[in-house]
Amino acid sequence: MGRVRYGAIRCVPQRPDCFGRAVPVAKAGIGQQTPVNRAQGEGGRGLAFTIEGENRKGRWLVTCDHASNHVPDWVGGGSLGIPAEDMARHIAWDVGAAGVARELGRLLASPVILSEFSRLVIDPNRGEDDP
Repeated sequence: MGRVRYGAIRCVPQRPDCFGRAVPVAKAGIGQQTPVNRAQGEGGRGLAFTIEGENRKGRWLVTCDHASNHVPDWVGGGSLGIPAEDMARHIAWDVGAAGVARELGRLLASPVILSEFSRLVIDPNRGEDDP
């Protein structure tokens, strides 16, 4: 299926009526704008992503690559040495994007995958060979 740019909803390819198309989504401040959502895995270790509405039957998979500004404890003790006011800005995450993704998932009756770390830790929509 290949990579789909940020701000797109992906059609789940195993559906017979879906051919891996991506539909661009306008960025808007829909829903809550909570900057940090620290999902916990086994042993309290934070997860890299959260899936919401995994049992929804819609044909779309909504992804949000820059949903959080969280820096995991195992990266620099949870700090990149950047002031909190800068970590709350667009440089660390896409403010409001998680709310947009959640609302799209709800409206489309489809699952949503949200990243749980700042793009300053690693940018999930970049390949290993991207500069």
